[in-house]
Formats: sequence, structure tokens, C-alpha cells
Amino acid sequence: MARFRLNYLLLILISFLLSLVYESRLSSVLFISLVILSVLSFIVLIINYFFVSVDFSNKNYTINKGQEQKIIIEIKNKGFMPLLPLEIIGELPVSTDGFLKKRKIITTTPPFKKTYISFMSAFKYRGVYQLNLDKIYIYDMLKLFKLSKKINISNDIIVLPRIISVNGIKGAISNDKEIESQLMQGFDKSVFSSIREYRQGDLLQSVHWKLSAKQDELLVKQYAESLSCDSAVVFDYSCDSTLGERAFIASDAVVETVVAISHAISAKGDVVNLFWEDSQNAGKLSQGILSEYKDFYSFYQDMSYLPFKKTSLSTGDLVDLSQVKYMNAKIIYIVSPWFNKSDMEKVYDLARDGISQINYFYIYKNENDDASTIINELKNINISQLKTDDLKLTLDNLLKGINLR
Repeated sequence: MARFRLNYLLLILISFLLSLVYESRLSSVLFISLVILSVLSFIVLIINYFFVSVDFSNKNYTINKGQEQKIIIEIKNKGFMPLLPLEIIGELPVSTDGFLKKRKIITTTPPFKKTYISFMSAFKYRGVYQLNLDKIYIYDMLKLFKLSKKINISNDIIVLPRIISVNGIKGAISNDKEIESQLMQGFDKSVFSSIREYRQGDLLQSVHWKLSAKQDELLVKQYAESLSCDSAVVFDYSCDSTLGERAFIASDAVVETVVAISHAISAKGDVVNLFWEDSQNAGKLSQGILSEYKDFYSFYQDMSYLPFKKTSLSTGDLVDLSQVKYMNAKIIYIVSPWFNKSDMEKVYDLARDGISQINYFYIYKNENDDASTIINELKNINISQLKTDDLKLTLDNLLKGINLR
């Protein structure tokens, strides 16, 4: 734009000098016309400023990971002059991997018309991506002036992880009668995981009488023991961005492994307890209980919101905080992005406590770390590395091998 300004100023200066030297009416008319034209161009620019709007045509939607999606930006010009040109600045995805980067789009829009800009993008990793249109720059027709206009328009795209169908998940070992016998024998009733409404068939021993009196409805204490009879899953979705793309691959693989395992368990009608670090409160534990198959899809969508960030709790910390060893779970799955010796000490202690089967899955490990001593010493623990290039095949083979042990 500086070049246009310089050329235009030179043209005005030359016309002014010609009008002085030759005292020609034509030169004077040329000089005045150039000045008036620049003023009119600026006035039209101001009018266009108030008559232009930019937005996303398709907003706030959910797609599957790897699915190509058309992103459409709509430009409305309600003014009587064309926009020549219009520059849009915002955080938009790069088509190759879906990561958001600052991008600039230049377009033109005729008067009283709409212009659509569309491009395809596929997101390589699960998560919530917030596309932003930050500001627009409007130029006058002579490209002498420009005005910036903040628009701050966002568009949230939820990218769901894959649901990988796996085989080899063992069925439930416990049943309702076993749960009932535990309640009748009287385990520690001071510890329960949640409160829910009374359902027909619930034992009276599990009713929370004080809270029921306050709420004027029957509420039942849902004990960890009563829900842990099938499986428990502890997972670490940590993503240390300093490690590069491998960290994103590992975090994504952890989430998809957990989704695959929990889907297979809940599809059988079994209960699964899940533990991970709260994404909103660092150092705090989140728990999900999938007691029915319909609970899975709510949990599945929640997994899309897990951020790619380095978490405060290690895999070993999660094992400790979850108190999973007190839950009498028959099978425990532990999924971690990195194999770590200090974490393995806590997993080792868990195996010695008599859990019938522990499956520890990891994505990457350091060359110096070795799990062979633990595998040889304890038969109720399986430690396996997951191959991210074919997660389904790896999980199928590993789970099949586990069940044959």
C-alpha cells in the first residue's frame, strides 16, 4: 500500500507543479480532481466499514478425527461500493494436520452481495479447536487508506477420538448377588463414591437417610465397592509439548485406548470405573463410572475435551489417588504415554496386593527402562507397548494374549 500512496502523492505533486508553472486550467483541474478523488475514496471506505460483516457459515459442530470438513467463511457487503480488497486475519486450521495457525485471507466482494470462502481441513488429533476471526482490514479503491475492524468471532469444532472395536475383553466376574452379599456383610459404609436416586430393588441398607430427609426423596449411597466388581481403568493423558509431535501422538493413543477398552466393557453390560486427572483442576482426580452402556457416550464426548497439556499427576500418582486397590476390581487397566520406572514401583505394589490381573499399556519408553524383572516375578501383571500406527491390531493381539496366559 505504501507504493500506491507514494505514486499517488507524486501524481498530485506533479499536477500541482504543472498548474503553477504553466498556469494551465487543465493542470489545475487535474490537481483538484486528484485531491477530491482521494477524499471521496476515504469517505467510501468509512461507509464500507459500517456495511461489511464476516462470520462462519457452519458453526460449533462435532466431527470424527481424520474426517475432512469444509470450513466456510461468509462475507456480507451491504454497501453500494465493492470491497477491493478485504483482508481477514484469524486463527484457522492448516489443511495438512488441522493445527491452528495465524492466517491471512484476501478477497473481494461486490456491492449488495455475499462472498463465500471455503477450504477443506482434516484434524489429526482429537480435541476442541477454537477457530477465530480476529480482525479485518478494509482498503479504499485507490489503496491509499485502510481501516481495521475487530470482529472477534469464534467457532468451536469438537473432534472426537476414534472408537476402536477390540476383542478379548473378559466378561464380568462378579454379579449382583455378590454385590448384595458384600453389602449384607457390611464393608466400610463411610466411603462411597456418589449419590443417586433410589431405584426399585435397591437395598435399604444403602439409603442415605439423612440426605433423603433433607431432599424429601430417597437417595442411595453408591459405594465404590458396589461399582468396581468388573474393571477399573486408570489413565494418564499428559502431553509434554516440548517433546514434539510424539507427545500428541502418545496422548491421543492413550485416550483412544481407554475409549476402546471402556466401550468393549460397557457393551458387555459390565461396570467400569475410570480415573484420570481433572483437566480443570490440576492435581485433582476425576472419576467416571459407566454402570450402563448408555453412560459410555457421555464419557466418550468428555474425552474430546481433554486438553493437550502436561498434567501434574504422574501415572503412579493416579494409581495412588484412585485407591483402586481397595475396590476389589478383578481387572485393572493402566494406560500411560510413557513407561517410567518410578511409576512402575507403584504398579508393582498394586500387583502384590492381590489384584487378579493388571494390564499396563504404554506408548513410549526410554531405552534404559526395562520391565522384564517385574514380568518374570509377577504373573498377574502384563506390561505391553502399544503401536500407534495400528492401535486396533495391537490391542486385539495384546488382549488375546493376556486372556490366554
